[in-house]
Amino acid sequence: MSTQDVVKTIVDCVNNFVMEFAEAKVLSSFRKRARETPTLVFSRGLAYAMVYLASRSNEKAFKIGLNARECTDLSKSIGEYIRGKKLSEEESGYVLYGALLAFAMKVYGIVSASTFEELIKSVLKSPIASARTHELIDWIKRFAEAYIAE
Repeated sequence: MSTQDVVKTIVDCVNNFVMEFAEAKVLSSFRKRARETPTLVFSRGLAYAMVYLASRSNEKAFKIGLNARECTDLSKSIGEYIRGKKLSEEESGYVLYGALLAFAMKVYGIVSASTFEELIKSVLKSPIASARTHELIDWIKRFAEAYIAE
């Protein structure tokens, strides 16, 4: 998949999140995660960052992201999950970010996992996975900043 395809996927997903979650606080929390996560990835590593994100929400978000077929499925499934669990705005931001990161990693071909455990093991086994994910993290951050007001 080309960078152009990755960019299109991420912008489509962020747009879907904006439409699915009219609650400004949920989107604000997602934007905050998108801005903070690159520092965590660069300082502690990708696997640690993903476990941290899951610990602040739930590993289920990553599983939803890994198993979504397209952005509309991802937004709908994550929306149902957040509303069904009655998550706080902060938890919802972690869920959105974790799901989008997992989805983008799968679509981009970085991992082929279908569970959170498989995802973490794949990342730990492959230093290339971490390097390739840095581009995704940066694009997610830029689109979250562009499409979601502070």
